[in-house]
Amino acid sequence: MIDSFKGENFELFKSIFNDAENGICIVDYDGKFVELNNIFADMFGYDKVELIGKYYSEILTEDSREVVETNHLKIFNGTNILKAEEKVRHKNGTFFYVQTTNLRINDELGNKLRITTAVDISNRLRNELVQSVLLKISNLTNLNTINEKLYASIHQALCQLIPIRNFAVCIKNKITNRLEYPYILNEMYKEDKTFIEAEHNYITKNGKALILNEHNVKNLIGTNELHAYKIKPKSILGIPLAVQNEILGSLIIKNYTENKYTKQDLELLELVAGQVARVIERKNYEEELVYARIKAEEAVKIKSEFLAQISHEIRTPLNSILSFSSLIKSELNGTLTPELEETFKYIESGGNRLTRTIDLILNASKSQNNQYKIILEEIDLTKDLLKPIAEEFREPAARKNLNLKLEAPEEKLRLVCDLYSVHQLFSNLIENAVKYTRSGEVIISAFINELGRIQIDVIDTGIGISNEYLPKLFDPFSQEEQGYTRSYEGIGLGLSLVKSYAELNSAEVKVKSEKNKGSVFSVIFN
Repeated sequence: MIDSFKGENFELFKSIFNDAENGICIVDYDGKFVELNNIFADMFGYDKVELIGKYYSEILTEDSREVVETNHLKIFNGTNILKAEEKVRHKNGTFFYVQTTNLRINDELGNKLRITTAVDISNRLRNELVQSVLLKISNLTNLNTINEKLYASIHQALCQLIPIRNFAVCIKNKITNRLEYPYILNEMYKEDKTFIEAEHNYITKNGKALILNEHNVKNLIGTNELHAYKIKPKSILGIPLAVQNEILGSLIIKNYTENKYTKQDLELLELVAGQVARVIERKNYEEELVYARIKAEEAVKIKSEFLAQISHEIRTPLNSILSFSSLIKSELNGTLTPELEETFKYIESGGNRLTRTIDLILNASKSQNNQYKIILEEIDLTKDLLKPIAEEFREPAARKNLNLKLEAPEEKLRLVCDLYSVHQLFSNLIENAVKYTRSGEVIISAFINELGRIQIDVIDTGIGISNEYLPKLFDPFSQEEQGYTRSYEGIGLGLSLVKSYAELNSAEVKVKSEKNKGSVFSVIFN
């Protein structure tokens, strides 16, 4: 047929036709092949002689035939050049996609012909589909909810690329150390989880994605690495769900037909597995945080209950000791030697210290267990609270030659609060200021700040607090100086209670401090 094109350009046309990198065919008005090059024939799996004389429509799939025939008529009715994407069929029955460029030519006899150049674009379209599916899966894995519905949606998206009728997700719970199966689909029968567990263990043992054919499956059953199936799969595709070499679970796909999985399928699923693994890692991290918080809360509750119980047990005999000590001292009044007088002072001082410690523990226990019930009332902050506390600590301050001052405006500072907890709050702050100040002064300053809120500053010239310790300042049982050789007594509950009592009264506590220069504790009420 190509020999019918005569003239000076014949050899050039013949060379282009036969040596082109793309498939080229010539079709007559009836739609029959009249000529094609070897590349076109190879593209469809035929010899040239097998296609010449056949209709072009025979290499088309049913769903593309109507559009291609319409385009064929357009070429013969005046369209100079027409480009199209066509879904075509290989000789072996599989389909693929080509991009065609179509134009009309005339032979030496004046017959109208269509010349078509075809380029296989299956890989390009597949890559575009792969990117689309991966984007969809990526969007799915960004959802907060990780459940069976999510895995079902991932399965559905994958089916656009690979026919998957048997799909299982197996995940190891890091808290319980047990395997979980959030998604199982098996077309043949209800999947027994013991089979999936064996498959997961084999995947984990190998530590990489793998394809098992029918022969591999049979051998692994023989070595007891896989269980004897009710219906044996023809092939298994297993992909570990791994993050930084830690295997969190696996995706397991089975096939009961003769269709075989390819390396291309494996690589695609590895990409998906990477996305799923990161989601599982995030979920595990969140669950571990929740679990750790619950355990910590349980530990705090147990500790608080224990301390409350032991405090009650100590208080009863302590009250007896202090009562009888006071009674004995009273009975010996006027006959006490200086040594005995000092002994009774030690008993009283030690007993009061222990009582104070017990009170702190009980208050901390109530606060941590949310057992403290607030009673709100309106008070005159200076008259009802700050003056009585200042008077209480004036004598201990004087014993250390400290100047304790109360600075407050003349007008009333009215505050709605829980009087007991606010009293304890400032008692702890002022007691600490006196306790940790060797020389200088302690100032209690009450005022309305620039934001119109009531603020009370407790200022001292004491030992101060290091920058390193400040973040731990309000932690229960925390002290900057640790061990039996520490310079100051106490169990580190006072400031923890200050923070708790401030929160109960909608107040915040701020601290400014410099080592060996003093501290300023500011309580600001909302």
